[in-house]
Amino acid sequence: MVLAFLRAEFDSPRFGYYIRGWLGGNRALIDDPDLDDVAENTTRKRALENVRGFGTNAALFTEFPIDAEWLRVIYTVEEVGAMKYANHPTWTRLSKGTRLVIDGAANVLIVPTAEGR
Repeated sequence: MVLAFLRAEFDSPRFGYYIRGWLGGNRALIDDPDLDDVAENTTRKRALENVRGFGTNAALFTEFPIDAEWLRVIYTVEEVGAMKYANHPTWTRLSKGTRLVIDGAANVLIVPTAEGR
């Protein structure tokens, strides 16, 4: 899960800079990981801890259950579009109040979601 999360945010305009910083700019840690290497795993976990609050009950992971079970699933585009974003001002603004992913996707290039944009 940690690896998947970091892969998704490594090039993120919002969090990528910080993720890359905690990984020392080493893209191989996410593109060619050695999951048996304790030091690599620790580096990845610390990056997610420090940037997004994973394992520290902070930021995105506030009140997140420690014993969460992670599953890999497959959804259709339509199923993803019918899902709702978290109830956070950024997602509510992006979806113009519906919190539906399909609405956020339609608005991503036209609805400002951050200061200065």
